[in-house]
Amino acid sequence: MFDKLWELIVPSKSSGSLKENFIRLIVFSIGLGVGIYASDEYINGALRTSLEISKDEIKKNREKVSQLEAALVSLQVENNDLVEAYNHPKILAAKCATIEKRIIQTQNEREGIRDRLAAHKSSVIAFDNEGQVIERKESPEYYRVLNEERRLIDRLEALKVRLDNCFETKD
Repeated sequence: MFDKLWELIVPSKSSGSLKENFIRLIVFSIGLGVGIYASDEYINGALRTSLEISKDEIKKNREKVSQLEAALVSLQVENNDLVEAYNHPKILAAKCATIEKRIIQTQNEREGIRDRLAAHKSSVIAFDNEGQVIERKESPEYYRVLNEERRLIDRLEALKVRLDNCFETKD
């Protein structure tokens, strides 16, 4: 293809006059210039369109950002209202009463566990031939119940701390 194009511009044979060859060269140059100009205009047009689209997207994104900022301000106001409502004296009194009930329940559970501990305390006893106690071991259940009591004691302490904090907030 390029060979045929070159043949049109500069013929290999010395056919045609210098004037004809010169006219061919001018026509080719004009055609090449028009082609370059057209492609340049096409690229510039595409870039302008792309730039306009980008500007529109930037405007839309700015609008979205402003909407999100307004929503955030609204949420902050609602959050402040909720904090004020949460710290209302009646609500704090109800929270303190609930914690007190849970402390009483935990103490009652601990009483039940103490009874279970007493039942398992000396459940495995070994005797010698004369009937004397050689070894006294607690059963595995005793240790499970003991661990349960320790967890209840920890929970009870945490509830007492929460109750103290509740009364401090209330005052």
